Amino acid sequence: MNITVEMLKELPDGSAICTLTLDKESIQFLIGEGFLAVLKRSLETSESYVQPETLNESVNENTSD
Repeated sequence: MNITVEMLKELPDGSAICTLTLDKESIQFLIGEGFLAVLKRSLETSESYVQPETLNESVNENTSD
């Protein structure tokens, strides 16, 4: 994996404008990690996602009869 960062300009707020040079392996890795991060965040914020604890409580309530 090879990632090269070149700072073009430092900005007054402490951030910077940079260029990245990535090999194919780096691109695949970063895209994969980003995709996983988006999936995890969408599960945490989804209105239709049911937490495993909620499912367990529901099962326990139905089997205690």
